[in-house]
Amino acid sequence: MILSLIPEGVTDCIIYSSPDAGENRKNRGFCFLDFCDHKSASDAKRKIHAGKLRAWNLDLVVDWAEQQEEPDEETMAKVKVLYVRNLKEAVTEEQLKEMFAAHGEVDHVKKIKDYAFVHFNERDPAVKAMEALNGTVLEGVPIEISLAKPQSDKKKVLRGRGRGFGGPRGGGFGDYGGGFGG
Repeated sequence: MILSLIPEGVTDCIIYSSPDAGENRKNRGFCFLDFCDHKSASDAKRKIHAGKLRAWNLDLVVDWAEQQEEPDEETMAKVKVLYVRNLKEAVTEEQLKEMFAAHGEVDHVKKIKDYAFVHFNERDPAVKAMEALNGTVLEGVPIEISLAKPQSDKKKVLRGRGRGFGGPRGGGFGDYGGGFGG
């Protein structure tokens, strides 16, 4: 097994599966490894660089995860956009808008692959919808809902240079990044 080839120091392995995979739990093609210290992570990166290790007839690519900046409490207290993840491809923006509108007026919904941003006109209904709907099964899959994290000023500048969307451990659309992960 591939994990047996990983050097010592791994404390956690996070693997995301596609919500459309059903019972097969198909991997989305990446994972995150947490290590007990930087040296262990650096050793692993050096030993598993591209071409040295193959899985499922593919070369593994190893890179450092980007650290996400956490917005301050004052900023988060103003957020009225929800980040919804673990959506099946068949789920539509209209379906999400109808589902969330039961809790307050929804301005608009933007769905991107297996996640979406639900923009409310007011914060309170957004929080109530998050509390009521988090974990709801939609199209056979439990969805995960959190407050969207406003993008940092640094990411806004990068987006202006043509690098708008973030990775799956954070996402990014408009002035918001994902609300899940670390």
